Amino acid sequence: MRWIFGIYPDYISARKGAGLLLKEETTPRGSVNVILSQKALDSTTPVGRGADFREITGDTKAKAAAGKAPDIKGPQPADALSWFDHFVAGTKSVHFSDAGTVHIAGEVITAYFEETVSQQHTDLSIVLSKTGLGHSDAATYAEKLKHGAVLLWIRTDQKYVERAISIFEKGKAQNIVQV
Repeated sequence: MRWIFGIYPDYISARKGAGLLLKEETTPRGSVNVILSQKALDSTTPVGRGADFREITGDTKAKAAAGKAPDIKGPQPADALSWFDHFVAGTKSVHFSDAGTVHIAGEVITAYFEETVSQQHTDLSIVLSKTGLGHSDAATYAEKLKHGAVLLWIRTDQKYVERAISIFEKGKAQNIVQV
């Protein structure tokens, strides 16, 4: 299995990028992880979210909190919340000195962050570098997150790496790294 990271300039771009990735067999939903800044979340206005799309209730919210989004199949009405919106609704907030408050979603990333944050790391770049990312890439991601970017992080089989990277590129992800 390989990790692939890509940073999107804003929420809407990340939402589109996640949609492209999930349409392909390269990316099972359980392998998607997201880190977004408070700034990205505050500037988000997905169609149909209403006053605050984080106020999702019931089974949908429970699934999102567990990193499991409901299956959304086929075309959706223009005002429907996307899978990505439901997924982000289950984020956990963590504050870092180098990136500010970030929100994390996804089973793997949530468990990883809980473990590393409990070890008193105060810089997101340090936590990200423990995933195998080089310090320079980790610092770049932390800086971009601070300014409103969204980091999308997937796990995929080796045989799908090149296809997944091309999908990240098609979705306009920047600083794409595989480890």
